[in-house]
Amino acid sequence: MKTTATITGPDGQPVMLTFAQNAIKSYCALLNCEPTIESVLAHFNGSQQIEATCEIIRAGWEQTLHDTGIFVSVSDHKACELMETGTAEEGMNVNKAFFSAILNQNFDQWLKQQKRTSNYTLVNASFFGELPYN
Repeated sequence: MKTTATITGPDGQPVMLTFAQNAIKSYCALLNCEPTIESVLAHFNGSQQIEATCEIIRAGWEQTLHDTGIFVSVSDHKACELMETGTAEEGMNVNKAFFSAILNQNFDQWLKQQKRTSNYTLVNASFFGELPYN
């Protein structure tokens, strides 16, 4: 399932992030995890949280660029800079889009089906805020 999210860039302009198989593959390779929701979510409960957040942004931004014929890599600096300029709501939408692509279904619907309202808390002080699961 191909999904997208938009985040405000440092210049105030929106930056589109696209999540499809290439973005998922890139993220999983960089963080050495399986392309499953459980494996990916495990990175948000510990010391890898900021790295995981940056890699989601990098993967989505690179996918968008590649889809438009621009084949460049996004640096750590640029991915983190974008993470810092995004709002908490944008961050939640980025997470949901990425997780929906992995699940191949809407993330909110999946959560309701799983009835895991307290098992997955995604917090990043400057970017994500807490996802509402109820």
